[in-house]
Amino acid sequence: MRDVDKTTAMIVGGAAGLVFGLAVAAVGMALTARALRKGGNRALTTALLVRMLLDLATLAAVFLVREFLPLPFAAVLIGTATGLALGSILSALLLGRRTGKRSGRKPEERE
Repeated sequence: MRDVDKTTAMIVGGAAGLVFGLAVAAVGMALTARALRKGGNRALTTALLVRMLLDLATLAAVFLVREFLPLPFAAVLIGTATGLALGSILSALLLGRRTGKRSGRKPEERE
């Protein structure tokens, strides 16, 4: 019975971290999309820098509140990192498709 409770806590902790990571990644995606609409390398570079700092702050926040978490710290941290990574990959795919559609070129023709 005790092992089931521990496993459940790990799964719930990982899922909570995943949701938190994906939510922060969505904010990062919005920043990147705004920079792409604005145009220019400087705006995009600034948005990507802010996004990296946001990811770092997210992981640091999970680390700093580890004593107050009712869930296993490792599970929450791994879930958060996974959510941030998956969110970044998803945003790159979605924003790449939007940018490609605007350019009017097929994916094979883009460089």
